[in-house]
Amino acid sequence: MRNDLNVRNLISSRLLGAIVGCLAMTFSFSAQSATEFVDVLDAPSVKMPKASKSLLLDIARAGDRLIAVGQFGHIVYSDDDGKNWTQAEVPVQSQLNAVHFVNAKHGWVVGQDAVVLGTSDGGETWTKLHDGYMSNSPIHAVIKDAEEKRVAAEYAIDNPNTDDPDELIDIEDAFYEADDLAAVVKKHQTSPLLDVWFKNEKEGFTVGAYAQFYYTKNGGKTWTSWRDRLDNFEDHNNAILGLKDGSLFVASEKSNYDGAKVKVYRSTDFGETWENVATDFDRSLYGLFHNPKSDHVYAMGMSGLVVRSDDRGASWTLHPLNLDTEFLSFSGVATKRGSIKIVGNNGQFTTGTSRSKKLNVYLREDRVHMTSIVEAADGNFVTTGARGINRVDAQGRDL
Repeated sequence: MRNDLNVRNLISSRLLGAIVGCLAMTFSFSAQSATEFVDVLDAPSVKMPKASKSLLLDIARAGDRLIAVGQFGHIVYSDDDGKNWTQAEVPVQSQLNAVHFVNAKHGWVVGQDAVVLGTSDGGETWTKLHDGYMSNSPIHAVIKDAEEKRVAAEYAIDNPNTDDPDELIDIEDAFYEADDLAAVVKKHQTSPLLDVWFKNEKEGFTVGAYAQFYYTKNGGKTWTSWRDRLDNFEDHNNAILGLKDGSLFVASEKSNYDGAKVKVYRSTDFGETWENVATDFDRSLYGLFHNPKSDHVYAMGMSGLVVRSDDRGASWTLHPLNLDTEFLSFSGVATKRGSIKIVGNNGQFTTGTSRSKKLNVYLREDRVHMTSIVEAADGNFVTTGARGINRVDAQGRDL
């Protein structure tokens, strides 16, 4: 059976463990009998009367419509700023981790087993475009290439063309690196995609666990692996953000080696070239957003970490909070007026502006885990999380 990582909130299972996903996995259901196994990639999502109150992991705006995605292949949409929700027709029961729309009609969702879904009707119906087992998946070529390199490196050890001790050590090191890479990429088939961003209806990107990074130029019908464009061997690529000027950013997991600092990868030409920006922070980053009013790019992550860049990701500085917290910050949004709102686990709702010396952290009394946030037309907000959809005010309180 395929590995069932519960991800967006446990983007690094090695570091975080099961937080939101494990809380919500206290029950399960199946449309099939107990004796009949049907893969979640082949079974349509079951219509549930309370789908909008199940674990939902991301939310996006498609014109005036809101679209939220989450566990069991649930996709729900609202045309009244989150007051009422309708469940979409979805061809999989896989956990869905992220959603992005380029306009009111065209959007994409990514999730477990490297699944990618697409819609052209504003999210009412969805088509599966990719998973890690489809014959046209680039994962097969990545695995094949890594295995060929491993076999060649093993042959070089068994048949060395030198007696020099230093060169023999280099040959041995090359084998261990190739062997490790082959093991890493084999995980891609069963590992999650964690975020997605499209430039237009044709060109887009998705990132995920174990350094997954894919590009499409035909709306997601086919994909190309771009993992070699980032200086990332196996750390999770947790989030991706693009801007109209050609800037792209990928936020990553912090490596496990001693003294490691978290990386933010940036491109200024829509991904043709990339720069690895080493930050001063030793905590993983999980989300990215842009504030058009201040033109800052924000990233957030472990222990309430919030950092920002005013030079398109060339450097990053800490934006302090008004209290010390070990909570996790997952997602943020810039409001129409230029303030920022960031949500996380244990009821953490962070707010402020680019001019705030410290961001204010409000803790909800119910300590509900929140995973994403959008601004509603009335100036309030809609969040997703362990209890599904919540409509909240500017301090994170239920409306």
